Formats: sequence, structure tokens, C-alpha cells
Amino acid sequence: MGSRPSTLAVKSMDDTLRGLAAAAKTVGGNGTVELTTNSVKAAQFIEARMRALGVHGYVRIVEP
Repeated sequence: MGSRPSTLAVKSMDDTLRGLAAAAKTVGGNGTVELTTNSVKAAQFIEARMRALGVHGYVRIVEP
């Protein structure tokens, strides 16, 4: 039984966000995470995962 791609994407993003938040706190910051993308859909996905995990931060969308 294999994992669905969306499940793998969620796990990967969650691992990334947790690691970034921990790193931001470790270096003396407040744990705020900033990610940049050129995709509105990607930004929505990332923001949803941040909310679900309680990760403080934001996503910037830049023009491609």
C-alpha cells in the first residue's frame, strides 16, 4: 500500500516548517518563518500547513 502524493507533500512540508521554526528559535529569533513562492496555490498550501502546525510566519508571493 503506497502513500498518496498529497500525503507525502504534507509530511514533507510539515517536516520543513517544523525544522525552520526550530532553527529560527535556536539562533535567537522568535521562530517566525518566511517562505517565498511564485505560486498562489503553493502559498495557500504552505499557509494552511503553518496554521495546522501552529508555526508563526508568512508566505510572500513574487511575480514569476
